[in-house]
Amino acid sequence: MLHNTILSILIAFFAHNLHASIVVTTDDRGRQQVEIFDSGTLTSLEDGQLSFIYDKGDCQFFDHQQRVSVRDKCAELPKKFAAASEKMMAAMGITKEQLAAMRNMQGGASEFKLEKAGSSTVAGYKVECYKGSATNEICLSKKLLDEIAKEVDVAEIEAAFSGFANPMGDNPEFAARQELSRQGFIMKDVDLEMPNSGLMSFLPADQLEKLMQEFLDSGAEPEGEVVVSVERDVQVDYRVPDYRKVSVEEYFQMMMADQ
Repeated sequence: MLHNTILSILIAFFAHNLHASIVVTTDDRGRQQVEIFDSGTLTSLEDGQLSFIYDKGDCQFFDHQQRVSVRDKCAELPKKFAAASEKMMAAMGITKEQLAAMRNMQGGASEFKLEKAGSSTVAGYKVECYKGSATNEICLSKKLLDEIAKEVDVAEIEAAFSGFANPMGDNPEFAARQELSRQGFIMKDVDLEMPNSGLMSFLPADQLEKLMQEFLDSGAEPEGEVVVSVERDVQVDYRVPDYRKVSVEEYFQMMMADQ
């Protein structure tokens, strides 16, 4: 793998290729994510575009819409995301209590529990499955996570992503999923998209289960993220965009300006 100094030079160019130890490809309703794990680095592509690089303690995110990238020490990102998020909320006049209330009104739960739902096989790996709701299923592989942990610092990458996805640390569902991801690599995370799903969350469990079965009988299928392949020792080609680098705070300001 390339060291950070070489990577900094390569970012000024476009073409790049990587011979990777483990390559995980996930399909999400036709969109493809490729995660490349090798010798202390993680490179993530979404529909062929570079979205994230982890390189031995350094994290870099790419925003193709804004045409910018954010790079910092992974260990620093969670607190920087939290500080920037609090500042953005204050500028919008939103308190933590108001944010929690809005989440509940949109169907977010104050508690989120995962229940075991048997085992299966995904992309050649045995997985343990859990129900996040009557319509949601999450399956994970401890074996693949153990293999990936030999290539990269899984805990450090997880902390960086959680800082961005849940900067205030107050989302019960995210916290439950994060805890689950520490037990195994998420191989499947699908949900049945039902009409008026927000209202259905208030129905008794037996009525919801009956409606869900009727929906399935009509031909509907759960959709979401499913790992479709795990490859080893393959070469992956991609392009590194020459985007302007911005700080975490500047990036949050850009997002707020787009609201």
